[in-house]
Amino acid sequence: MKFFENLNFSNLFSKKKIDDNLLDKFEELLIESDVGTEMASELKEKFKKEKIGKEIKDEKEIFEFLGNQISKILEPHERKFDDINKNSPTIIVVAGVNGVGKTTTIGKLGRLFKNNGKKNSFWCCRYF
Repeated sequence: MKFFENLNFSNLFSKKKIDDNLLDKFEELLIESDVGTEMASELKEKFKKEKIGKEIKDEKEIFEFLGNQISKILEPHERKFDDINKNSPTIIVVAGVNGVGKTTTIGKLGRLFKNNGKKNSFWCCRYF
């Protein structure tokens, strides 16, 4: 997952067993990466339940864990493209920190919608 490319877990976990000190550093790294305090705490607890006392082989194992957890969190909010009404406007809000692929994703969605007979209009807003 591209989102995780900027996270540097290699120095943190490098084949160490997971303990509370390491979990606190894990949570701190997530917060520094704009995951948010509530979500970082939730991910830390899930990581603790699954990995405490075990050895982490490499960063890929951590990325897979995070990817699976975030997919589970987002899954209830998933909507099928078929649900988009052809006769009324639909608004899709895309938000995220710089460099996570928002523009690329919007372009791909636009092409997908166009290929499925839907009309597109893109609007941009920045909040600083």
